Amino acid sequence: MDAFNFTLQALHVVAAIVVLIEAMNKLERCKLRAGDGLRQQALVVLKAVAWACLAIGAAGAFAAPLLRGIGVGWRDYGWLVSRANLGDVATMIGVAVIVLRSRLKERVTGRAVDV
Repeated sequence: MDAFNFTLQALHVVAAIVVLIEAMNKLERCKLRAGDGLRQQALVVLKAVAWACLAIGAAGAFAAPLLRGIGVGWRDYGWLVSRANLGDVATMIGVAVIVLRSRLKERVTGRAVDV
């Protein structure tokens, strides 16, 4: 693997770790409340589904290089161990930057930012 591809894969894994941690944190805090209206409950469910999808994608991005490293083959599990392309990396980095920006904004303003 050349230096560019290695850097791309490394950035993808680092961004995936940030996204996975934040997604698990957000999923833990998504709670339906009995007193909320149907619209509010629907928003909470949609938010949970979005963060669950991000968590699954980030976990896959984190696990793929590890699975390739232990010899999981392309023939049987190609959908799981394929290398990230530029679009995958840019998307994961974009979400990670949004997460980090929100965390920094929380520290500066002292208020929680809802992402």
